[in-house]
Amino acid sequence: MAASWGSTGGMAALEAQAIAARTYATALRASRPPGTGYDVCTSTCQSYGGVRFGSTSQEHALTDQAVAGTAGRILTRDGAPILAEYSSSTGGWSAPGSASQPYLAPVRDDGDTVPGNPQHDWSVAVPVSTVEARYPSIGRLTAVEITGRNGYGDWGGRVTAMTLRGTGGSVDVTGSQLRFALGLKSDWFVISGAVERAAGAGLAGYYVLGADGGVFAFGDARFYGSTGGMRLNQPIVGMAATPSGKGYWLVAADGGIFGFGDAGFFGSTGAIRLHQPIVGMAATPSGKGYWLVAADGGVFAFGDAGFFGSTGAIRLHQPIVGMAATPSGKGYWLVAADGGIFSFGDAGFFGSAGGRSLSQPITGMAASPGGGGYWLLGRDGSVLAFGTASELGSPAGLWLHATGIAPTRTGGGYVIAGNIGLVFAYGDAPDLGGVRDAVPAFAGRVIGIAGVPS
Repeated sequence: MAASWGSTGGMAALEAQAIAARTYATALRASRPPGTGYDVCTSTCQSYGGVRFGSTSQEHALTDQAVAGTAGRILTRDGAPILAEYSSSTGGWSAPGSASQPYLAPVRDDGDTVPGNPQHDWSVAVPVSTVEARYPSIGRLTAVEITGRNGYGDWGGRVTAMTLRGTGGSVDVTGSQLRFALGLKSDWFVISGAVERAAGAGLAGYYVLGADGGVFAFGDARFYGSTGGMRLNQPIVGMAATPSGKGYWLVAADGGIFGFGDAGFFGSTGAIRLHQPIVGMAATPSGKGYWLVAADGGVFAFGDAGFFGSTGAIRLHQPIVGMAATPSGKGYWLVAADGGIFSFGDAGFFGSAGGRSLSQPITGMAASPGGGGYWLLGRDGSVLAFGTASELGSPAGLWLHATGIAPTRTGGGYVIAGNIGLVFAYGDAPDLGGVRDAVPAFAGRVIGIAGVPS
C-alpha cells in the first residue's frame, strides 16, 4: 500500500496491513526450525527494503504511525497466529486457503481492476521445448488440458487441475505447480490456441563428418570450414553443432578443438597428457561451452560446461564411445561399447544395453529433446530406444558401419550416418541425402553426424 493513503482517509487500511504483516511474520517465526539463522525472509516472502538505502529513508511517518498504533496486535485462531498472507494484486479474487486455513476465504476484489495495475492482465509465450524440459517424461508435448478451476472469477477462476499430454505419456499437475515450473505470474490463466511448435522445432539440415575432418553440409546447414586440408597431430573423432546452427566444433583424439562459424574456443586438452584418447564431445545449451569425453570415461569441461562426474576412476568392461548432454546443460550421459549407460548431474537413467547380447557394439548415442530418454546406435545400424525416446526405424540388416545418430528437436525422428557416406532418415527427419549423393566418388570414411535446427 502507498503510505499516502493515510492522508486521504485510508489510515485504517495501513493499520490493517500492519496487523497482517506482523501476524504473518509472527506465524513464520513460530514455525521456523531451530538454527535457520533468520526469523523471516525479506525478499521472497516479504518485501522490505530496510530502514535506509544510502541516505534515503525507506520508511514513512504514516506507515510508522500505523505500526505504532497497532503495536502488540495480531490475528489468531485457536490461540495461534494465522498465516495472514496478502498481495498487491489478486487478479479480482483472493485465493481460498487450504482445509487448515479456513480463515483464508475467497474474497472478491473489485479494486484490482484499477487503471495502471500492471499485474491484473498479463500474457506470456512459453516455448514447447521449455515445457518438455520441465516435464521430460511426457516426451514430445501434444496437448495441454485444463480440467479444474476453483470457481471464483473470470474463466471459472484459478486452475486447480490440468493434464500435459505427450508422445511419452501424460502428467497431471495443478495450476500452482505449473506456475512455479514455468515462472508464470499466477495460477489464474487460460491457454490461447493449440500447442504450437515454433521455428527451430525440426531439423533443417545436418553436417556429416569425415575421418580427415572434412565437413559436408546438407539442407539448410552451412559450411564454415574444416580441417580437411590441415596436417593434424591426431585424427578428428567427433563434432558438435552450435545451438544457433551457425557453426560447429571438431575435436581430435588428443582433445584439440577446432571451431568454425560462431563456435568459440573455450579450451582443449591438446597440451594435456591423456590416459586414453578423446572419443566424443557435446555442447552446452548456451553454446558457450563443451564437454570432451575420453575412452576411459574421463570428462573435461570447458567454458560454461560444468563437471558432474566421470568414469575415469572406474574399471569399465568396455570403453566409452560417446556422450550426450541434458537439455538443461546440468548433466550428461556416457555410453560404453557394450551399451552400458553412466548418468551424471540431472541426467536420468532410463535403461541400458549393458546386460544384452549385442550382435555389434554400440558406436554412439543421442538424447531425446526433453531429456527423458535416449537412443543408442549399434555399429550394424540398429537403434535401441529408452525412456521417452521411440525406435522409429533403422538400417539394421544392411551392409553398414553406423557411426552417428542425430535426432530432430521434436523427438519424432532422427538421421543415421554410415561410414561409407550414406545417411538414413526416419520419422519426421528430412531425407536430405548423404555424402555418396553429393560426391559419388567419395572414398573416405564418415565418423559422425550433427543436426542443425530449423
